[in-house]
Amino acid sequence: ELLLARGRAYRDSKQAELAAADFEAGIAEVEKHRQSLPPGESRWGTFDPVAELFEEAVASAIQRGDAAAAFAYAERSRARELLETLGAAAPVNTPASFADDTALVEYFSLPDRLVIFAVSHSGLRIAEERVERTEFEKEAEAFRRALSAGSPEHRQLGESLYRRLVAPVEHEISASETLIFVPGPRFPSV
Repeated sequence: ELLLARGRAYRDSKQAELAAADFEAGIAEVEKHRQSLPPGESRWGTFDPVAELFEEAVASAIQRGDAAAAFAYAERSRARELLETLGAAAPVNTPASFADDTALVEYFSLPDRLVIFAVSHSGLRIAEERVERTEFEKEAEAFRRALSAGSPEHRQLGESLYRRLVAPVEHEISASETLIFVPGPRFPSV
């Protein structure tokens, strides 16, 4: 929590490199000591600030123009949540190489925007969609309700979600590519 708070203070005072270092140090500390904590609910409370550390690390990397670091933090965050559930150690992932006919579209939800990573044989690209997380969650829920009720409104809501989720990276992917969509942590199910 202290590294998160100090990192935010550095960020607010326009010291991006120091902020990034504190966010990384906070993540490293949690990952280092995770296995030493007893299993159960008390362990989960210890990790509450971690989601915020990852969010700050992703946002900081994007601000610095480091797409690879932003993607690596998003992957580590997703892996940490999964592996915390399974009780294993979180690996550090980097963008994988894909066949020419495959592309990965991964989402990472920040409080004030949605970050979309597009990874294909041509490289890694980032797009950002300005939408408050709570607003996006409401849109996704409205779409789910309309779809399950068979409401004709589901088309309009679906088109709105398409504009948020796919259109920002549409120019980065080819129509002939196999697409793999990966929701990140804190991403509402659509």
